Amino acid sequence: MRYTDELRIKAGKQWDRVINHRFTKELATAGGGGSGGGRIATKNETNHFKNYIMKNYLIQDHRFLDSFVILLASIITKLSCLNDRIVGCQFLGVITGSENTYFERCFATLGITKEERSEEITPNSKTTTKFCSLMKEVALSGNLEE
Repeated sequence: MRYTDELRIKAGKQWDRVINHRFTKELATAGGGGSGGGRIATKNETNHFKNYIMKNYLIQDHRFLDSFVILLASIITKLSCLNDRIVGCQFLGVITGSENTYFERCFATLGITKEERSEEITPNSKTTTKFCSLMKEVALSGNLEE
């Protein structure tokens, strides 16, 4: 048995969820999950579609990061002791440091401009809007149990 087969078996249902996820299917096929009018897409069409999907995904994910930073910062202010706040701040530093440079490097590599990243050019998806709103609401409410 190949090592990759062993890993797939160990991953179990998680593997199935990942390979059958809409994002994975859209990246794997030019027509978004296989739709494409019944024809096979050309290599250029496939690459264009993959770049479009990846660009949109990265822009949306970067917006999650902003809301997550707001949430994490609010949590840090509510921690009960300095030692816990230090750990929270260190984590916040990791998220805003290397995590953000990942996005900046990807934006540069894919040629995603600041204008393209604006909500006027690339609106939030419904998921982005709901998730970011939830994180900001929890940050403002002070209810960390959510």
